[in-house]
Amino acid sequence: MPKSHMHHRSDPVASKALNHILDKIFVERFGLGWTNEKLATEAGLHLNTVYRLAHRITERPQFRSVYRLARAVGRTLMLSGMMKVSKRKVA
Repeated sequence: MPKSHMHHRSDPVASKALNHILDKIFVERFGLGWTNEKLATEAGLHLNTVYRLAHRITERPQFRSVYRLARAVGRTLMLSGMMKVSKRKVA
């Protein structure tokens, strides 16, 4: 399969954490009186991306999208903890 068609599978624990952060971002969006369209514009994301994240259609959100949304509502988002990297064995 060409690299352009490969999808990165994120860690389920990280996805759960990002979804928790998304909950907070969308509460903040509501508090600001913003629509999803306004949030998308401020974050530099496509409206469809914001809609899919807001309605949990995207099961494993990308860090960069969550980061942009957090910045748009005036929050910062940082990685913490250790990241584990492993190599696949080639047969």
